[in-house]
Amino acid sequence: MRVKVFVLIAIIYFFFNSFGLPLGLTYLMLLSPLFFLNTIQRYFKFYLFFGAMALFYFVAHSLSGIENSFEYFKSLTLHFIVAIIAVSFFDQLKRKPFQVAHTIEVLAILNMIAMVFALFVIAVPVIGSKIWRISAFGGVKQLRILVYEPSYYALLLVPIFFYFYGLILSSKSVRNIFLFSTVVLSFLLSRSLGVIAAIVLSIAIYYWDFSLLKKKKNLYIAVGFFGLGSIVLICLFVFFPEYVLVQRTLSFLKGEDISGLARVLDPWTLGAEILQQKNSFFGIGWGHIKILGHEIISEHYNYGKSLNIRVTIPNASAEIFILLGYLGLLIKIFLEIYLYKKTKVKYSRFRSLIFWFIFVYQFTGSFSSNLAEYVLWILAFTKVEEFDFAVQRVLHLKFSLKNNTSQNQIEEG
Repeated sequence: MRVKVFVLIAIIYFFFNSFGLPLGLTYLMLLSPLFFLNTIQRYFKFYLFFGAMALFYFVAHSLSGIENSFEYFKSLTLHFIVAIIAVSFFDQLKRKPFQVAHTIEVLAILNMIAMVFALFVIAVPVIGSKIWRISAFGGVKQLRILVYEPSYYALLLVPIFFYFYGLILSSKSVRNIFLFSTVVLSFLLSRSLGVIAAIVLSIAIYYWDFSLLKKKKNLYIAVGFFGLGSIVLICLFVFFPEYVLVQRTLSFLKGEDISGLARVLDPWTLGAEILQQKNSFFGIGWGHIKILGHEIISEHYNYGKSLNIRVTIPNASAEIFILLGYLGLLIKIFLEIYLYKKTKVKYSRFRSLIFWFIFVYQFTGSFSSNLAEYVLWILAFTKVEEFDFAVQRVLHLKFSLKNNTSQNQIEEG
């Protein structure tokens, strides 16, 4: 891929990936055969490993009994397609890391334009309904641009947020602050409490590292962030008690937020109940939540017995827990911890913030075939020196790194 092609694909991924297509189908999926042909030689071992793991689980699930082979292989194929797209992104990131920062800035500008347009057409029924969604909580409008739901739109914004967050810490130019502000406003308009909460927690966890706080600069940043954050929260709760994010936060703390409970707590209790029908160590198998979990989930949420109701588990880790059992969940967590240490995530501010965000978020939302989640994992685990410089806005200096550049020099750009 040339840089321009990468930017074009990134724009499709961010804005138009599912626009005008049936639910579950995306344009990147349609392009996946090309991605596969482009990466098969360089990543043959990965594809072989994926196939071996799929075969291993297929044997284990067959011994327990596969209820619906069509749904099983359809879901497995979907996960394989997502893996192909993720591998293609990783390949480009490794080979041309400098293009990522440029692409992030392009997306930020286009998002700003899209957000302004969305505010102008918010009252236009035909166009507005494609860009905004009426929230089930309070009946307010949530910004989603052209993706299927606001929380997914907010998830797509996360790398852009952390990129500009890092920029304004090192270069407080008007341009950086302005673009960062537009991203923050987009989050507020999406009203995605789960994503916003995960961002706050990820920043808190990052600065909780006392080795970082030993530096006066980082200590001042941490104190300033939490001080400003506390003031903003107090003002919201005191002066805007009816604001939807305030109401949802209070409802969640009281245990009354149905959406929050459905993403954080319910998936695990329902998952444990669903797993009892099969081997809990290996799980129930791909595509079987809608089959073995339909009655349990429908009864829990009072959906009735209609088979037309689409039941899901809106929690990525809980879904892996159900589909692949305790073994699958343990493998997932082990790989995350292993890659965190192996790729030395903590030496890069951008990658650390991305890691802690998605580590937290996987327990509060998302789903197992969510491409946006895998993009975040890849950004967190890709140890490329030029990439760490690029996301700290050094790419425009057009210099090349020496081979003996240490990772510690890279940290704060």
